[in-house]
Amino acid sequence: MNRDRLTRRSTLTLLAGSALTLPTHGWGQGGSGIGGTGIDAGIGGTGLDSGIGGTGIYGLIEGFSSIWVNDVRIEIPNTATITLNGRPASESELSLGQTVAVEAVQAADGTFTASRIDATFALLGPISQIGKSQGLWILKVLGQYVILPSFTETMTLRSGDWVVVTGLRDHRGIIQAANVQQTTSREAIVTGPVTRNGRVAGVPVVLLDGVQLYANTRATVRGYLSQEAEPRLVVREAVTRPRTIFDPTRLKGAVLSGLPGEQDGTLYVDGVSFSLPGTQSRKDPSLAGVEGRIHGRFAFSGRDARPLGGPSSPKRPRAPFAGRKRDGPGRDRPAHRSKSHQTPQSKRPHRAPSFGRNSKGPRSGLN
Repeated sequence: MNRDRLTRRSTLTLLAGSALTLPTHGWGQGGSGIGGTGIDAGIGGTGLDSGIGGTGIYGLIEGFSSIWVNDVRIEIPNTATITLNGRPASESELSLGQTVAVEAVQAADGTFTASRIDATFALLGPISQIGKSQGLWILKVLGQYVILPSFTETMTLRSGDWVVVTGLRDHRGIIQAANVQQTTSREAIVTGPVTRNGRVAGVPVVLLDGVQLYANTRATVRGYLSQEAEPRLVVREAVTRPRTIFDPTRLKGAVLSGLPGEQDGTLYVDGVSFSLPGTQSRKDPSLAGVEGRIHGRFAFSGRDARPLGGPSSPKRPRAPFAGRKRDGPGRDRPAHRSKSHQTPQSKRPHRAPSFGRNSKGPRSGLN
Protein backbone atom coordinates (compact mmCIF):
# COMPACT_ATOMS: atom_id res chain seq x y z
CA MET A 1 0.00 0.00 0.00
CA ASN A 2 1.25 3.47 -0.82
CA ARG A 3 1.93 5.15 2.52
CA ASP A 4 1.36 8.54 0.91
CA ARG A 5 -2.25 7.63 0.14
CA LEU A 6 -4.77 8.63 2.77
CA THR A 7 -8.08 6.83 3.27
CA ARG A 8 -9.94 5.72 6.35
CA ARG A 9 -9.31 2.11 5.34
CA SER A 10 -5.55 2.65 5.38
CA THR A 11 -5.48 4.20 8.85
CA LEU A 12 -3.84 1.28 10.64
CA THR A 13 -1.14 0.94 8.01
CA LEU A 14 -0.37 4.65 8.06
CA LEU A 15 0.00 4.66 11.81
CA ALA A 16 3.19 2.67 11.50
CA GLY A 17 5.98 5.20 11.10
CA SER A 18 3.85 7.95 9.61
CA ALA A 19 3.78 10.48 12.43
CA LEU A 20 4.79 14.03 11.61
CA THR A 21 6.55 16.17 14.18
CA LEU A 22 4.89 19.54 14.47
CA PRO A 23 6.95 22.65 15.20
CA THR A 24 6.54 24.18 18.64
CA HIS A 25 7.35 27.68 17.44
CA GLY A 26 6.30 29.50 14.29
CA TRP A 27 8.23 31.54 11.81
CA GLY A 28 9.70 34.80 13.07
CA GLN A 29 11.28 37.86 11.56
CA GLY A 30 14.62 36.09 11.42
CA GLY A 31 17.23 38.81 11.06
CA SER A 32 17.41 42.25 9.55
CA GLY A 33 18.38 41.57 5.96
CA ILE A 34 16.12 40.66 3.07
CA GLY A 35 18.62 38.54 1.15
CA GLY A 36 17.82 39.79 -2.34
CA THR A 37 14.24 38.55 -2.23
CA GLY A 38 12.76 41.89 -3.26
CA ILE A 39 10.87 42.21 0.01
CA ASP A 40 11.11 45.76 1.29
CA ALA A 41 12.11 46.13 4.93
CA GLY A 42 9.67 48.99 5.45
CA ILE A 43 5.96 48.90 6.05
CA GLY A 44 5.09 50.26 2.63
CA GLY A 45 1.65 50.70 1.14
CA THR A 46 -1.31 48.37 1.42
CA GLY A 47 -2.88 48.80 -1.99
CA LEU A 48 -6.22 49.62 -0.33
CA ASP A 49 -8.28 52.69 -1.11
CA SER A 50 -8.30 55.49 1.41
CA GLY A 51 -11.34 56.32 3.50
CA ILE A 52 -12.51 56.56 7.08
CA GLY A 53 -15.40 54.90 8.88
CA GLY A 54 -17.12 51.55 9.00
CA THR A 55 -16.22 48.25 10.64
CA GLY A 56 -13.83 45.50 9.61
CA ILE A 57 -14.94 41.89 10.09
CA TYR A 58 -12.38 39.10 9.68
CA GLY A 59 -13.03 35.38 10.01
CA LEU A 60 -14.43 32.26 8.36
CA ILE A 61 -17.67 32.21 6.39
CA GLU A 62 -20.03 30.28 8.68
CA GLY A 63 -23.30 30.45 6.78
CA PHE A 64 -25.29 32.07 4.02
CA SER A 65 -28.44 34.12 3.38
CA SER A 66 -26.07 36.98 2.78
CA ILE A 67 -23.03 35.77 4.76
CA TRP A 68 -22.39 35.11 8.44
CA VAL A 69 -18.92 35.80 9.88
CA ASN A 70 -18.17 35.75 13.63
CA ASP A 71 -21.92 35.49 14.33
CA VAL A 72 -22.47 38.72 12.39
CA ARG A 73 -24.92 38.73 9.49
CA ILE A 74 -23.62 40.84 6.60
CA GLU A 75 -25.79 41.92 3.69
CA ILE A 76 -24.10 41.97 0.28
CA PRO A 77 -25.46 44.66 -2.05
CA ASN A 78 -24.87 44.61 -5.80
CA THR A 79 -22.46 47.51 -5.34
CA ALA A 80 -20.09 45.57 -3.07
CA THR A 81 -16.58 44.88 -4.35
CA ILE A 82 -15.68 41.17 -4.02
CA THR A 83 -12.28 39.59 -4.61
CA LEU A 84 -10.95 36.04 -4.28
CA ASN A 85 -7.20 35.80 -3.73
CA GLY A 86 -6.79 39.29 -5.10
CA ARG A 87 -8.79 38.87 -8.29
CA PRO A 88 -12.30 40.20 -8.98
CA ALA A 89 -14.95 37.64 -8.03
CA SER A 90 -18.71 37.25 -7.69
CA GLU A 91 -20.82 36.44 -4.65
CA SER A 92 -21.36 32.91 -6.03
CA GLU A 93 -17.63 32.20 -5.56
CA LEU A 94 -17.84 32.66 -1.80
CA SER A 95 -17.86 29.31 0.02
CA LEU A 96 -18.17 28.01 3.56
CA GLY A 97 -14.86 28.04 5.40
CA GLN A 98 -13.21 30.69 3.25
CA THR A 99 -11.44 33.43 5.17
CA VAL A 100 -12.88 36.86 4.47
CA ALA A 101 -11.91 40.41 5.38
CA VAL A 102 -15.11 42.46 5.14
CA GLU A 103 -15.44 46.22 5.27
CA ALA A 104 -19.00 47.04 6.29
CA VAL A 105 -21.21 49.83 7.55
CA GLN A 106 -23.58 49.24 10.47
CA ALA A 107 -27.07 50.74 10.29
CA ALA A 108 -29.06 52.11 13.21
CA ASP A 109 -30.93 48.79 13.54
CA GLY A 110 -27.62 46.93 13.95
CA THR A 111 -27.48 45.32 10.50
CA PHE A 112 -24.23 45.33 8.54
CA THR A 113 -23.91 46.02 4.82
CA ALA A 114 -20.65 45.16 3.07
CA SER A 115 -18.86 47.59 0.82
CA ARG A 116 -15.93 45.24 0.21
CA ILE A 117 -15.26 41.52 0.72
CA ASP A 118 -11.79 40.07 0.23
CA ALA A 119 -11.86 36.25 0.37
CA THR A 120 -8.67 34.20 0.47
CA PHE A 121 -7.36 30.65 0.62
CA ALA A 122 -4.75 29.85 3.25
CA LEU A 123 -2.91 27.64 0.75
CA LEU A 124 -3.11 26.12 -2.68
CA GLY A 125 -0.35 23.69 -3.57
CA PRO A 126 0.84 20.07 -3.75
CA ILE A 127 0.88 17.67 -0.82
CA SER A 128 4.42 16.55 -0.03
CA GLN A 129 3.70 14.43 3.04
CA ILE A 130 0.80 12.79 4.88
CA GLY A 131 0.85 11.54 8.44
CA LYS A 132 -0.83 11.51 11.81
CA SER A 133 -0.15 13.10 15.19
CA GLN A 134 -2.23 12.84 18.36
CA GLY A 135 -4.95 11.11 16.37
CA LEU A 136 -5.27 13.90 13.81
CA TRP A 137 -4.42 13.74 10.12
CA ILE A 138 -1.72 16.17 9.04
CA LEU A 139 -0.74 17.26 5.55
CA LYS A 140 2.40 19.09 4.51
CA VAL A 141 1.71 21.52 1.67
CA LEU A 142 4.38 23.95 0.41
CA GLY A 143 6.28 23.20 3.60
CA GLN A 144 3.25 24.22 5.68
CA TYR A 145 1.62 21.94 8.23
CA VAL A 146 -2.14 21.56 7.78
CA ILE A 147 -4.18 19.80 10.45
CA LEU A 148 -7.38 18.32 9.09
CA PRO A 149 -10.62 18.97 10.97
CA SER A 150 -11.82 16.18 13.22
CA PHE A 151 -15.23 16.17 11.50
CA THR A 152 -13.77 15.00 8.19
CA GLU A 153 -15.28 11.55 7.55
CA THR A 154 -14.29 10.38 4.09
CA MET A 155 -11.07 11.22 2.36
CA THR A 156 -8.71 9.97 -0.32
CA LEU A 157 -5.58 12.04 -0.79
CA ARG A 158 -2.15 11.17 -2.13
CA SER A 159 1.25 12.77 -1.99
CA GLY A 160 1.52 14.99 -5.06
CA ASP A 161 -2.18 15.92 -5.13
CA TRP A 162 -2.86 19.65 -5.33
CA VAL A 163 -5.31 20.93 -2.76
CA VAL A 164 -7.07 24.13 -1.72
CA VAL A 165 -6.84 24.73 2.04
CA THR A 166 -8.99 27.16 4.01
CA GLY A 167 -8.74 27.76 7.73
CA LEU A 168 -6.95 29.71 10.45
CA ARG A 169 -3.28 29.80 11.43
CA ASP A 170 -2.39 29.29 15.07
CA HIS A 171 0.47 30.88 17.03
CA ARG A 172 2.94 28.37 15.55
CA GLY A 173 1.94 29.16 11.97
CA ILE A 174 0.19 25.79 11.63
CA ILE A 175 -3.06 25.88 9.64
CA GLN A 176 -6.09 24.53 11.46
CA ALA A 177 -8.11 23.62 8.38
CA ALA A 178 -11.78 24.42 7.88
CA ASN A 179 -11.84 22.65 4.53
CA VAL A 180 -9.47 20.83 2.19
CA GLN A 181 -10.40 20.15 -1.42
CA GLN A 182 -8.54 18.78 -4.42
CA THR A 183 -8.06 21.17 -7.33
CA THR A 184 -6.94 20.97 -10.95
CA SER A 185 -5.17 24.32 -10.63
CA ARG A 186 -1.38 24.30 -10.72
CA GLU A 187 -0.96 27.90 -9.60
CA ALA A 188 0.33 28.03 -6.03
CA ILE A 189 -1.24 30.46 -3.54
CA VAL A 190 -0.19 31.40 -0.01
CA THR A 191 -1.75 33.91 2.39
CA GLY A 192 -0.07 35.12 5.55
CA PRO A 193 2.41 37.47 7.22
CA VAL A 194 5.41 38.71 5.22
CA THR A 195 8.74 38.44 7.04
CA ARG A 196 12.07 40.10 6.30
CA ASN A 197 13.84 36.82 5.60
CA GLY A 198 12.08 36.43 2.24
CA ARG A 199 9.05 34.37 3.22
CA VAL A 200 5.28 34.66 3.21
CA ALA A 201 3.79 32.64 6.09
CA GLY A 202 7.02 30.66 6.14
CA VAL A 203 7.03 29.88 2.39
CA PRO A 204 10.17 31.12 0.55
CA VAL A 205 9.30 33.44 -2.33
CA VAL A 206 10.98 35.08 -5.32
CA LEU A 207 9.39 38.16 -6.85
CA LEU A 208 9.12 38.72 -10.58
CA ASP A 209 9.79 42.20 -11.94
CA GLY A 210 7.07 44.64 -11.00
CA VAL A 211 5.87 42.67 -7.95
CA GLN A 212 6.42 44.24 -4.54
CA LEU A 213 6.08 42.93 -1.01
CA TYR A 214 6.76 44.66 2.28
CA ALA A 215 7.88 43.16 5.57
CA ASN A 216 5.45 43.44 8.48
CA THR A 217 2.42 43.23 6.21
CA ARG A 218 0.07 40.39 5.27
CA ALA A 219 -0.09 39.21 1.67
CA THR A 220 -1.77 36.79 -0.68
CA VAL A 221 0.74 35.72 -3.31
CA ARG A 222 0.25 33.50 -6.35
CA GLY A 223 2.59 32.07 -8.94
CA TYR A 224 4.48 28.91 -9.87
CA LEU A 225 6.91 26.70 -7.97
CA SER A 226 10.62 26.65 -8.79
CA GLN A 227 12.32 23.36 -9.63
CA GLU A 228 14.48 23.09 -6.52
CA ALA A 229 14.92 20.68 -3.62
CA GLU A 230 13.03 23.22 -1.50
CA PRO A 231 10.72 24.83 -4.06
CA ARG A 232 10.26 28.57 -3.86
CA LEU A 233 7.10 30.30 -4.95
CA VAL A 234 7.86 32.55 -7.91
CA VAL A 235 5.35 35.34 -7.35
CA ARG A 236 3.52 36.75 -10.35
CA GLU A 237 0.78 38.54 -8.40
CA ALA A 238 0.61 39.86 -4.86
CA VAL A 239 -2.07 41.64 -2.85
CA THR A 240 -0.95 43.23 0.40
CA ARG A 241 -2.90 44.20 3.50
CA PRO A 242 -1.79 45.60 6.86
CA ARG A 243 -0.43 42.95 9.20
CA THR A 244 -3.36 43.80 11.47
CA ILE A 245 -5.75 42.77 8.64
CA PHE A 246 -7.38 46.22 8.51
CA ASP A 247 -5.85 49.69 8.41
CA PRO A 248 -6.71 51.29 11.78
CA THR A 249 -6.60 54.74 10.20
CA ARG A 250 -9.43 53.86 7.80
CA LEU A 251 -11.98 52.09 10.00
CA LYS A 252 -13.59 52.73 13.36
CA GLY A 253 -13.13 49.19 14.63
CA ALA A 254 -13.14 45.49 13.83
CA VAL A 255 -14.44 42.07 14.81
CA LEU A 256 -11.48 39.69 14.48
CA SER A 257 -11.54 35.90 14.65
CA GLY A 258 -8.60 33.69 15.52
CA LEU A 259 -7.20 31.10 17.93
CA PRO A 260 -5.85 31.30 21.49
CA GLY A 261 -2.10 30.88 21.92
CA GLU A 262 0.34 29.92 24.66
CA GLN A 263 -0.27 33.05 26.75
CA ASP A 264 -3.44 34.16 28.47
CA GLY A 265 -5.05 37.30 27.12
CA THR A 266 -3.76 36.84 23.57
CA LEU A 267 -5.70 36.20 20.36
CA TYR A 268 -3.80 35.07 17.26
CA VAL A 269 -5.39 36.30 14.05
CA ASP A 270 -3.78 34.50 11.11
CA GLY A 271 -0.65 34.10 13.22
CA VAL A 272 -0.53 37.75 14.37
CA SER A 273 -1.06 38.44 18.09
CA PHE A 274 -3.68 40.81 19.50
CA SER A 275 -4.24 41.62 23.16
CA LEU A 276 -7.66 40.28 24.22
CA PRO A 277 -8.11 40.11 28.01
CA GLY A 278 -10.04 37.10 29.23
CA THR A 279 -8.67 34.76 26.55
CA GLN A 280 -7.52 31.47 28.06
CA SER A 281 -4.26 30.10 26.72
CA ARG A 282 -4.18 26.95 24.65
CA LYS A 283 -0.73 25.46 24.08
CA ASP A 284 -1.96 23.09 21.38
CA PRO A 285 -4.83 24.58 19.33
CA SER A 286 -4.87 21.38 17.25
CA LEU A 287 -6.98 19.62 19.86
CA ALA A 288 -9.94 21.89 19.11
CA GLY A 289 -9.03 23.07 15.60
CA VAL A 290 -11.25 25.73 14.04
CA GLU A 291 -14.04 24.72 16.42
CA GLY A 292 -11.94 26.35 19.14
CA ARG A 293 -11.82 29.72 17.40
CA ILE A 294 -12.88 32.85 19.24
CA HIS A 295 -13.45 36.43 18.20
CA GLY A 296 -13.06 39.81 19.80
CA ARG A 297 -14.25 43.33 19.10
CA PHE A 298 -11.69 46.09 18.80
CA ALA A 299 -11.81 49.88 18.53
CA PHE A 300 -9.15 51.58 16.44
CA SER A 301 -7.30 54.58 17.81
CA GLY A 302 -4.53 55.81 15.56
CA ARG A 303 -2.72 52.60 14.65
CA ASP A 304 -3.67 50.77 17.83
CA ALA A 305 -6.43 48.19 18.25
CA ARG A 306 -8.07 48.47 21.69
CA PRO A 307 -10.15 45.45 22.80
CA LEU A 308 -13.78 46.10 23.70
CA GLY A 309 -14.62 43.48 26.29
CA GLY A 310 -13.48 39.88 26.28
CA PRO A 311 -13.54 36.98 23.81
CA SER A 312 -16.67 35.42 22.34
CA SER A 313 -17.11 31.94 20.90
CA PRO A 314 -19.17 31.37 17.75
CA LYS A 315 -22.55 29.91 18.57
CA ARG A 316 -22.91 26.23 17.75
CA PRO A 317 -22.84 24.51 15.40
CA ARG A 318 -19.40 25.91 14.60
CA ALA A 319 -18.48 23.24 12.07
CA PRO A 320 -18.24 21.62 9.65
CA PHE A 321 -17.49 23.84 6.72
CA ALA A 322 -17.12 20.91 4.33
CA GLY A 323 -20.59 20.75 2.88
CA ARG A 324 -21.63 21.23 -0.71
CA LYS A 325 -20.39 24.46 -2.19
CA ARG A 326 -22.85 26.98 -0.71
CA ASP A 327 -24.92 24.84 1.65
CA GLY A 328 -24.65 26.00 5.23
CA PRO A 329 -26.11 23.98 8.10
CA GLY A 330 -29.31 26.04 7.75
CA ARG A 331 -31.11 28.30 5.32
CA ASP A 332 -30.27 31.45 7.24
CA ARG A 333 -27.76 30.76 10.02
CA PRO A 334 -26.54 27.59 11.74
CA ALA A 335 -29.43 26.89 14.15
CA HIS A 336 -28.22 27.26 17.71
CA ARG A 337 -30.84 29.04 19.81
CA SER A 338 -33.19 26.10 20.32
CA LYS A 339 -34.41 22.99 18.57
CA SER A 340 -37.54 24.84 17.53
CA HIS A 341 -35.43 27.10 15.32
CA GLN A 342 -33.82 24.24 13.42
CA THR A 343 -34.70 23.69 9.80
CA PRO A 344 -34.94 20.19 8.30
CA GLN A 345 -31.61 20.79 6.60
CA SER A 346 -29.92 21.77 9.87
CA LYS A 347 -30.87 18.37 11.36
CA ARG A 348 -29.11 16.42 8.65
CA PRO A 349 -25.81 14.81 9.65
CA HIS A 350 -22.79 16.61 8.25
CA ARG A 351 -20.58 14.66 5.92
CA ALA A 352 -17.34 15.82 4.39
CA PRO A 353 -16.94 15.30 0.65
CA SER A 354 -14.91 12.42 -0.70
CA PHE A 355 -11.51 13.49 -1.91
CA GLY A 356 -11.15 10.57 -4.32
CA ARG A 357 -9.91 10.88 -7.87
CA ASN A 358 -13.46 10.98 -9.23
CA SER A 359 -14.68 13.61 -6.78
CA LYS A 360 -15.31 16.96 -8.43
CA GLY A 361 -15.62 18.96 -5.22
CA PRO A 362 -16.32 22.68 -5.29
CA ARG A 363 -14.67 24.96 -7.78
CA SER A 364 -11.35 26.37 -6.68
CA GLY A 365 -12.31 29.80 -7.93
CA LEU A 366 -9.33 29.76 -10.29
CA ASN A 367 -9.11 29.64 -14.04
